[in-house]
Amino acid sequence: MTGSIQRRNLIALLIVNAILAVIFSRGEAWNFNDGVAREVLFLAFDCFLVILLPLFFVFNRKAMVLLNTAVDRIWEALQKLWEQRQLILKNAVVCVLGIPVSLAVSYGISAAMQIENNMILQWSAAAVVYLAIAVYLLRNMLGKRPELVFFAVTMILGIYMIEVRPCEVGYSWDDQDHFERSVSLATLNGPYYEADEAVYLNAWEPAGKASEAERIARMEFLNTSYENRIVKDGLNHGNLRHISIESYFPYAFGIVFGRGLGFSYVSSLRCGLFFNLLFYAAVMAWAMSKLRFGRILIAVIALFPTNMYMVTSFSYDPWITAWITLAFAYFFSYLQEPGKILTGKDTTIILCAFILGCLPKAIYFVLMFPLLFMPRDHFAGEKQHRKYLTVVFVTAFCLAGTFLLPMLVKGAGSGDSRGGSEVDATQQIKYILSQPLDYAKTLLNFMASEFLNITHADQYMVNYAYMGMAHEMFLPISAVLLFVMFTNHNGKTGKTKPVIAASMFALFCMAALIATAMYISYTPVGLNTVNGCQPRYLIPMVFPALYIHSFDRFENRMNSSFYNLLPMLIMAMTIIISLGSRLYAMY
Repeated sequence: MTGSIQRRNLIALLIVNAILAVIFSRGEAWNFNDGVAREVLFLAFDCFLVILLPLFFVFNRKAMVLLNTAVDRIWEALQKLWEQRQLILKNAVVCVLGIPVSLAVSYGISAAMQIENNMILQWSAAAVVYLAIAVYLLRNMLGKRPELVFFAVTMILGIYMIEVRPCEVGYSWDDQDHFERSVSLATLNGPYYEADEAVYLNAWEPAGKASEAERIARMEFLNTSYENRIVKDGLNHGNLRHISIESYFPYAFGIVFGRGLGFSYVSSLRCGLFFNLLFYAAVMAWAMSKLRFGRILIAVIALFPTNMYMVTSFSYDPWITAWITLAFAYFFSYLQEPGKILTGKDTTIILCAFILGCLPKAIYFVLMFPLLFMPRDHFAGEKQHRKYLTVVFVTAFCLAGTFLLPMLVKGAGSGDSRGGSEVDATQQIKYILSQPLDYAKTLLNFMASEFLNITHADQYMVNYAYMGMAHEMFLPISAVLLFVMFTNHNGKTGKTKPVIAASMFALFCMAALIATAMYISYTPVGLNTVNGCQPRYLIPMVFPALYIHSFDRFENRMNSSFYNLLPMLIMAMTIIISLGSRLYAMY
């Protein structure tokens, strides 16, 4: 490659990095009142972007080759876009026309039903219209690339959910704590502003404070307060050393990005939610792309109202679900292609996805057990097989150590104070060890009657947390899920008996461990049930559980475009109707 092209690529890298450095610097809180350590880190990151990283590519040939390849691909993509500029312009016009069409639809619904044409109705109409536009523009992708349609549907739904809900905490499980950690990561434990305090300490009660006037007043207060940069002292920050802190990176990046671009306080928080949505949609679409069949099963699970609600709130649950789903998608993709040799790259992706997914809640390491039963025909020889088993075991062992070792060193402690004054983790462990049969009976009864009871699946499928349950959508979503579970196949096998047995064992042990953890940390000593064990903890397990119980030999001969689209549209409409109607009643 000529020197001029390499210089062009380095200049392009330098320009992009300089823009990012400026945005990052503008988005961070520079405050020298509490020392300069944080500001030194900011400057070091800027220097890394604009000086050290370009120099690394200059003096490293392999890195330079990668840079040249990446820039060439981007350049080729831009050239293709330019060649299709007329089509792109046409599609852009269609998208712009979606705005007046959405307003017309909302006005028509308002007039026909004699209801107020407020913001909730307008956004709901816009979501439906833009879903139709996305389907039209991606109609040629429906059959072979449904993950692209899924990505578009997820982004449209997510933006809708971000916009129709007040940009506050107190709407989802523990979102105050997740918000605090996200802001702390965004500022590297920098100053808390009065606006941050107002959001964190004054969480709204959704049922009473979602009206138009209250929303406008609240947003004006938050934005004005942030513009004045009023710093509040004495607030606790999220622990940046906590092992789960990486799960807040999409939120933190979005908040910094929004502030760097000069967005208002509320818009910056929504930018954080948007980037978390973007992360979730991209990883789930990536997972779908790896499978020959089972892709629509991932799409339906990913579009559970509960999943989408948490994605557009402050929560680390979507991070866990996305990475674990990706790991299993890679694993199952090899089972769908017997004899395909497992590559080092794919092994690394599987293990890294499990590590990233399990770090916030390391107890999910048990789900790695089926990996040990990868069929031998996927290895070039016995040496590769032994090496694979070793790295899987070591990874699982290290993940288990992240929560077992602190408990062994520091003890179980007193438990979660939210469980009541009678909670004592140390005494609970002694009770379990002294009365194993009684505890086993309690555990099995709880799992059979509540935790794993299929009639309670609505708790993790149509649960909008503190905004209530969408019970009316449970049966339609269940029907779609079962339909896809048993029909999303091409007639070929996608699993083996050892993998099925290992998966069932791992899933049962996983549920038992989760229940036991909550029994120890959240339940009064010796109680004959388990408190605080929420069904949403099962969500990362839903995809592998349904995949191994599906029918392999069914050959789906339905029109692929129609089949791929229908479940996603039904899932989308359940969210728009159920969430929109609830918010409309409050607004």
